[in-house]
Amino acid sequence: MHASGSRDAAGSRRARSTTGRIGRVLAGVLLFTLTWLGMALLIAAAIIHYHWGKVTVVQVLMNLMSMEIGGGGGVIVWVCILGIGVVPLLLTIAIMFWPSIMRRLRHRSSKTRTHQSASDHTRPTWFGRGMYAVVVLTLIIGGPAAFVSTVQVTDYIDAADSSYEIGDHYVKPNVTSEGDERNMVMVYLESGEAALGDDEVFEKDAYASLKEVTRAEDGWQSIDDLREYDGSGWTMAGLVSTQCGVPLDGILSAASSGSYAESGVGTETYLGGLTCFGDILKDNGYTNVFLGGANPSFAAKDTMLGDHGYSKVLGRGDWRDRGEPDSSFRSDWGLSDQRLMEYAKDELDALHAESEVTGEPFNLSVLTLDTHEPVHVHDYCTVDTEKEATSVYACSMDQVAGLVKHMEEQGYLEDTAVVIMGDHLKPVDAGDAFHEELGDDETRALFNRIWVPGGEEAPLRSDMDQLNMFPTLLEIAGLNVEDHEAGLGVSAFTTEVPEDSAQSLPDEAYTELLKSRSSQFYEDAWVGEDVTP
Repeated sequence: MHASGSRDAAGSRRARSTTGRIGRVLAGVLLFTLTWLGMALLIAAAIIHYHWGKVTVVQVLMNLMSMEIGGGGGVIVWVCILGIGVVPLLLTIAIMFWPSIMRRLRHRSSKTRTHQSASDHTRPTWFGRGMYAVVVLTLIIGGPAAFVSTVQVTDYIDAADSSYEIGDHYVKPNVTSEGDERNMVMVYLESGEAALGDDEVFEKDAYASLKEVTRAEDGWQSIDDLREYDGSGWTMAGLVSTQCGVPLDGILSAASSGSYAESGVGTETYLGGLTCFGDILKDNGYTNVFLGGANPSFAAKDTMLGDHGYSKVLGRGDWRDRGEPDSSFRSDWGLSDQRLMEYAKDELDALHAESEVTGEPFNLSVLTLDTHEPVHVHDYCTVDTEKEATSVYACSMDQVAGLVKHMEEQGYLEDTAVVIMGDHLKPVDAGDAFHEELGDDETRALFNRIWVPGGEEAPLRSDMDQLNMFPTLLEIAGLNVEDHEAGLGVSAFTTEVPEDSAQSLPDEAYTELLKSRSSQFYEDAWVGEDVTP
């Protein structure tokens, strides 16, 4: 009996010892994981804040996560790989082994300092443990908190409780044609901030050359105080808002419905339930072409345009295939604006010649690149300002002005409408140029110029956002838009805003509408279901 009891006791002790070891291992794994995650989120928040400031959940899913080394971020991609992937892992390993290292150092020290008092041993031991605990807790708690704040996760969650639904205000465009369609040329200016034309604030007027070829006395118009919509701030948001009339959102709805794939890198369909600018033009006989310097697959730009009426979408890889030398590219994004505008002139000549033969109109859309942060000085650009970015903006606008001059010289302005506008405001975060000059400006607007050939100059409504450009573009193309409404927008060519339009809502309600999750609306839009109210 005694032997049996001893064996049972020994077995019980071994079991408790084994359980204890397993528990310590699991606790260690959990602590390592939480510390690593906190470190990764903290560094991610710091990188995002430095390069982009506060961003939205949608921007992270659709834009930041689709960055790539060639033509979609370059150096920043490596910063993210090392900063978020490698560094947190190495630092976490160092933190986890720090107590063991310190114990060994103290043990060695105690052998050489045999006369040291017990209290002298105790103080550094408890102080070190306390500091270690503070560091680990700070990472575990502070990392997620910093990330949630930077990515505005709380705002995204709060939006789910909004009583507003975009579907209640969305207007599917009812467009008719009377045979007066015009050719269209649209140029989106990367970070096209209007304030950069103020030579009293900046070293020179970056838009001087472009203003010279788009003068009001020659018939060019502009929309005063054309704003980003609240929640915009990146290229795809600018494209979708101006060509589809809705905020770019609903990514989680898309994921749950199966239309969204690969965590933001691409989509099977891109807002296929919406009727957008390119769709309507295609239905009215237009040929739609898009030219850009970057990789068109970045943020699924090619999918969006291809799903909405564009038959040709050209970008970085196409210019490589045409033999462009390395000197024409910036390694992080793509082709210089100088070379892009030369391709745009060639494409425009071909489209216009074909249109004269077939009688069918065309739409050529171009997106500049040189002014994307961090700005890149190409060989064609002479820096004559203290801040390089000022000169780069001016050089880019010179190229766009060259395209306008080409159109004038070829006589294209007689039958071709032109819209030049910023895709979004200039980022003004800690790592960006002009953050001091623009950071506190509450009246920021997008640069824009509009040319409508052969018609009487109609006044344009001022103080409106990008969502209103959708019906405005349709009317610039010579199409008739019922009640001047499309998407959430009302055309700039009318001063009368329908009472039930989203544009008639009070400012606070309108902002809440744009930020609302509107899950059913976006699920239908992404799946490809008709979102007709």
